[in-house]
Amino acid sequence: MPKSIKDGAVAATTHVQELVGKAMDALTVGFQAHGINQFGVYGDPSARRGDLRRARLAIEEALEILSNTPWPSQGDYEE
Repeated sequence: MPKSIKDGAVAATTHVQELVGKAMDALTVGFQAHGINQFGVYGDPSARRGDLRRARLAIEEALEILSNTPWPSQGDYEE
């Protein structure tokens, strides 16, 4: 496999994994049940919007990386 393709794909994979972690953290922490008050309503809806925005930005960046990275083909793995 050409070293530059492999190195780029490894770096992209690492970065995407980090971004997915950020998105998951924003959603997990922000949307746990303790954020809902006794009336079944978000206690701080503006914070939930912020959590969703952070998750969306991380996901959009990850999608951009996935789209713009030259990924190895099956033939590259067989070399």
